[in-house]
Amino acid sequence: MNKQTSQLKRLNIKLENFHFFHKPSNFEDNIEDSKYISRPGCEHQLTNWLQNNDTPNGCYLITGYRGMGKSSLVHQVIKSIINYNKKKTIAININLGQKDIDELQTLHILTKELKEKTISQNYFLSICLTSLNLISLIVLLVLIKNFYTNYDTCSICTCFAIITSILLLNKFCINKTTHRLKKLYKRLTNTLEITNSQQFTLNAIVSFIRNFSQKEIIPKANIQEVQYELIHILDELQKECQFIIVFDELDKIETHLHEESKDIQFPEYQKLSLRPERPISSRERQQQVMDFIGNMKFFLSTAKAKFVFIAGHEMYEAFLSDMSDRDFSINSIFNGVLHVDSFLSSSRKKNNATYMVEEFLCRQLLPIGYNEYNLKKYMEDKNNTTINHEVLFLYHFITYLTFISNGSPKKLSLFLEKYVRKGNYLNENKKDPKDNKLEEDAFYLSFGY
Repeated sequence: MNKQTSQLKRLNIKLENFHFFHKPSNFEDNIEDSKYISRPGCEHQLTNWLQNNDTPNGCYLITGYRGMGKSSLVHQVIKSIINYNKKKTIAININLGQKDIDELQTLHILTKELKEKTISQNYFLSICLTSLNLISLIVLLVLIKNFYTNYDTCSICTCFAIITSILLLNKFCINKTTHRLKKLYKRLTNTLEITNSQQFTLNAIVSFIRNFSQKEIIPKANIQEVQYELIHILDELQKECQFIIVFDELDKIETHLHEESKDIQFPEYQKLSLRPERPISSRERQQQVMDFIGNMKFFLSTAKAKFVFIAGHEMYEAFLSDMSDRDFSINSIFNGVLHVDSFLSSSRKKNNATYMVEEFLCRQLLPIGYNEYNLKKYMEDKNNTTINHEVLFLYHFITYLTFISNGSPKKLSLFLEKYVRKGNYLNENKKDPKDNKLEEDAFYLSFGY
C-alpha cells in the first residue's frame, strides 16, 4: 500500500502453466486442460467398471452438482482406456441437454454415430474394394469388346471368371453389419425402397431379369425395431472392439411436466431452468430422467456395450432414497453409481476444505513436474526472501476462491481468469510497480488498480 494514499500497489504473479481452455472436455481431443484436477478415487472406480469388467455389458450413473467436473472426469477416464487398453475401444458421446428427450430420437443419434465410427474404421478397406471393382469393370469391358471384335472364346470365359470373382469378393469382404447399420439409419430417416436385384449373392445373375422391376418398401422403423436391430448390430461389432456410450447433460433436461401434480402434498423449492422464464423443480427433472431411462431398460441391459449416464445431484438423492425401497428402480437399471463431490470435500489425509482449491491455483503457478502442488512447493520453487508477501496474499486469495466458487471447478476457472493478464498488456500500460520488463507471452495474476 502506498504511504501517501490508500491505493494498493499492483501485484503481478507469473502463471507458469496457465492456458485458456474454453471448451468441454472430450476424449477425442489431444489438448489437455491444465486446470483439470485429478480425482484418483473416482477415476479408479470408473476405470474398474469400464475396463476390468469381464462382461461387455454395463450401465453406470455419474452424479453431482453442475460444474463439478463430471464430464471432464468421464472423458479423462475414457481417453486413458482408449490409449492404454489392449482391446480396441470406440467411445460415443450423446448430449441429451434438450427440452423433451425422446427415446427414438436418441436411438437415431446413436445409430448415426455408430455408422460414422464403423465406416471410419473400415475406410481403407472400402477404398481398396471400390478401386478393385472399378479396375475389374474396366477389364471386363475390354474383354467384351475383344470378344465381339475377334470372336475369342477365351475372352468370354475370362469375363465369367471376373464376374464370379467380383461377386465372391463383395460377398466376403463387405461387412454385413455395416450394411445393416446403414439400412437401419435410412429406415430411421424415412421409408426405404429396395430393389431385390441389389443383393450381392451368387443368385443375383439368375434373378436379375426376373426381379428387375420388383421393389420392396420397408416402413419407417419404430422404437422396438430399432432397439432389437441395435442389439444385434452391437453383438456383432463387439467381437472386434468394445463400445462405451456416454449420455451427457442429463442435469440440463427441460421437462414438459411444468404444472405441479395434485398428489404432491409437500412444497418443493424450484430451480431455474435453461430458460429463466420457466422454473423447473428437481422432482420434475428427476421424473423425466427416470421415464427416459426406464423406457430404454431392455436395450441398456441387453446391448453389448457399456453405458455411462451423467446426471445431476437430484439423481443421487433418488438413488439414496431408492436403496431402502423394495420396488427399487434405479438399482435395477444401473450396475454402479458414482457421486462426484465438490472441491470443498476433505479427505482422510488432508482434513482441509481449501486444499483442492490450493492445488488448483498452484497448478497454474508452478511448472509441470511436481509430485504435489501447494504454497509450500511454491515457496521452495521461488526461493527468495521477497516471496513471503506473495504467499500471504495467495493464501487469502485461495480463501476467497473457496468461498465464491462453492467448490465448483467451473466457477474457480471463471473467477481466476478475471485477474489474468498477459505480459505485453502489463508492459504497455506500465502495470508493474517496480517497472520490470515482464515476459511478453507469459500470463500473470494481476491485482490492483
